[in-house]
Amino acid sequence: MKYLYAICSWGLGHATRSLPIINALIQKGHEVTIAASDRSLQFLQQELPNCEFINFPDYPKPYTTTHFFRAKFAVYLPAIINSINNEKKRVDKLVENKKFDRIISDHRYGFFHKNIPSYFFGHQLRFIMPSRSKLLEKIGEKFNANYQKKFEYFIIPDYEKKNLAGDLCHNLNLFEKEKLKYVGIICMAEKQKKREKIDYFISLSGVEGQRKSFENLIMPQIKKLEGKIVVSLGKPEEKGITSKDNITIYQHLSSEEQISIMAESKLIIARSGYTTMMEVASLGKNALYIPYKGQTEQEYLAEHHEKLGNYYSVNQRELNLERDIGLTSSFKSFRRDCDIKKNIKNVLKIVT
Repeated sequence: MKYLYAICSWGLGHATRSLPIINALIQKGHEVTIAASDRSLQFLQQELPNCEFINFPDYPKPYTTTHFFRAKFAVYLPAIINSINNEKKRVDKLVENKKFDRIISDHRYGFFHKNIPSYFFGHQLRFIMPSRSKLLEKIGEKFNANYQKKFEYFIIPDYEKKNLAGDLCHNLNLFEKEKLKYVGIICMAEKQKKREKIDYFISLSGVEGQRKSFENLIMPQIKKLEGKIVVSLGKPEEKGITSKDNITIYQHLSSEEQISIMAESKLIIARSGYTTMMEVASLGKNALYIPYKGQTEQEYLAEHHEKLGNYYSVNQRELNLERDIGLTSSFKSFRRDCDIKKNIKNVLKIVT
């Protein structure tokens, strides 16, 4: 079958979690065309050189260089909705011209077609609002629930019980339950038995601007740390490695390289994005999370798991690596077996 697979490009997380599904479809003999943009497109082109790609612009990004700007998001919302409508028109033409059999959308709302099965893949079915406003969260859930008529199913990369995402995709009120398919954690990371020879792996990620500000905050502080340190700058458009004393810095790591390094690390330091959390959980690692300021999803996940005693997190403005690393030792991490191969099979059963 011919698949059109669309990926939200607000950071690399959507691309990295979709990669194992795309690989599984290709291994089964299906033809996959990928629609993405920016660093997500560059990353997937490196990982999947034999796939067909469409440079498909994403929605306007409501970011400043240092934080997710809520007021800007409110201003951008009409533009985002207009982008979804234009996206839908272009998808209709693509389906007409290329005769796709299936569409899978990782958080791209306009990627569906009335004449072929279309599936929404994502974990954020409820938008976490400032101060957990019930009214605003209900409006956000309603926005997502309205699309359940457009898609065959919402495929959710989480477990129905003992879950990772919390209120992002659980305790929902407005969705038809039969439309929700919880398939388990989906990521490139599978638990590995490796000697932990790296003390700290630091992953810098996100939309450029805020990614750079995170780099500027982290890099001076790691010089004060003892032990072996590996840093990924998260820039797939660049290549290169620099090493000095106990610190090795990669411009970018392939998915396989990054998972291998994570498996060899005692502690992972990163944003609290959901894909990163899935990888850390699957590997059974401990982590220090630093949520992106104003990105309520990351702030919620960090706070949620700190309350559960799983991971320590710290506000970016208050980050002190020497102090905060010591505080992670009393946290237990997310404890459950994550059979990634089985979870990917769960997805294929739905979409093939």
